[in-house]
Amino acid sequence: MGQFEPGVVKLLEGKNFAAFVTLLGNGSPHVAPIWIDHDEDTILVNTAMGRLKEKNVRKDPRVALSIYDNENPYHMVAIRGKVTEITTNDAEEHVDKLAKRYLGMDKYPRRSPDEKRILIKIHAEKIHHQDYS
Repeated sequence: MGQFEPGVVKLLEGKNFAAFVTLLGNGSPHVAPIWIDHDEDTILVNTAMGRLKEKNVRKDPRVALSIYDNENPYHMVAIRGKVTEITTNDAEEHVDKLAKRYLGMDKYPRRSPDEKRILIKIHAEKIHHQDYS
């Protein structure tokens, strides 16, 4: 699909929350609000190992995201895609990067000692971007 268009990048790099949809074992959707990021044309979701998001995408890699601009909810993007990788590589540093953006803090403050962070990497297959600015 190539790189995201500038309006989508603005949403992915802003202080905007995403609704992250995964599929439960019975096929019904599970939706969770998340912080969102990207690396070029890969969407990044940071979560803790063992959470429902991770369990769901390991069983079924199909996901969807909906991101709205906090300043203008008419600027939004809806994305359907597939998880291409789940990794611990750079996940601890990445959650600190997100904490800086979303909370203004250098370190993620809700880390527990037994928690291991993971990055869920997503390839976007369908993108619907609208901007009524």
